[in-house]
Amino acid sequence: TNSITPDPRTLAGADGRRDLTRERLLGLLRYDPGTGVFTWLSGKNVGKTAQARNRDGYIVITIDRVQYRAHRLAIFYMTGIWPAHQVDHINLMKSDNRFANLREATQAENHRNRPAQSNNKCGRRGVYWQESAGKWHVSLRHNGKRHYVGLFDSLEAASAAYDEAALRLHREFARPNST
Repeated sequence: TNSITPDPRTLAGADGRRDLTRERLLGLLRYDPGTGVFTWLSGKNVGKTAQARNRDGYIVITIDRVQYRAHRLAIFYMTGIWPAHQVDHINLMKSDNRFANLREATQAENHRNRPAQSNNKCGRRGVYWQESAGKWHVSLRHNGKRHYVGLFDSLEAASAAYDEAALRLHREFARPNST
């Protein structure tokens, strides 16, 4: 017999669930890629939004008593393949599941697209005041290595230098300070 092994990403989410097929998903829900909203196609909630927000701020949908993150379902719905990695919200809004705002990303790529950390005193990514030099220090991490960019007299120059380095190293996953 000639048996074809299906791509496991068409069968399972990143957590290994194998119970939700794309056909089942398409039969249960309608996804609007322009708004990112899922609505029920069957059952007692036909036409109603199929979404709830979890405590982390992500939109989740429960199917057959299993909770799925809507951004992962959106990728599966549109492509027929479960994301192999994480799904990044380009604009950082966890509840914005428009297809144009979603992209598959490794953990490192996803971390590159974050705002400045809450403990960052100057509010700029990759920039901090180096007291001993009396200047702004700029560095960033890429592929597990720290990249030293330089020391700068002004916060604006330091921020611009970080942006240039981030765009060069992180490309489409860069989160420049200027945005």
